[in-house]
Amino acid sequence: MKINEGIKAVGIYKFEAYNAKTLERIPKLDRTYRNILVQGFFTTVFEFLNQAISAPNVADLNLSHFATGTGTTTPMKSDTALETEYFRKAISVKSFGSTSFVCKTILGPTESNITIREIGIFANGSMTPGSGTLISHCSTNFEKISNIQYIVTYTLTLE
Repeated sequence: MKINEGIKAVGIYKFEAYNAKTLERIPKLDRTYRNILVQGFFTTVFEFLNQAISAPNVADLNLSHFATGTGTTTPMKSDTALETEYFRKAISVKSFGSTSFVCKTILGPTESNITIREIGIFANGSMTPGSGTLISHCSTNFEKISNIQYIVTYTLTLE
């Protein structure tokens, strides 16, 4: 009897659209994209598991920021940054369950008003573009305008 104990990590970015003035949902503008988990994710997890038992440093695993950009190159596992980072914002809410992790932020009316072509999640970052470790990178393609705000949700699931 063969036992399959493989674990597959799947990341999804969901953009839920709202009218910025009335806060009414606009489902036709919602977007969902699958990510690529980059090498930074795996390296960070494995380095964490290999730390001294007496003093583990969990800061390296702390997902801290979303970033959007205008880059058009297809994300690859070897990526360490967005191709062309445009806007960065701290994660607002985080939660987890037995097989998933969720983090959220809001792109308000004045934030990231561009054609968003890429998005990423960074661990242990700051508001400085490119700071931290890129964990997830995803191609997108939609226009963010000032009369729309989005709730951005990233879900990492283990299957």
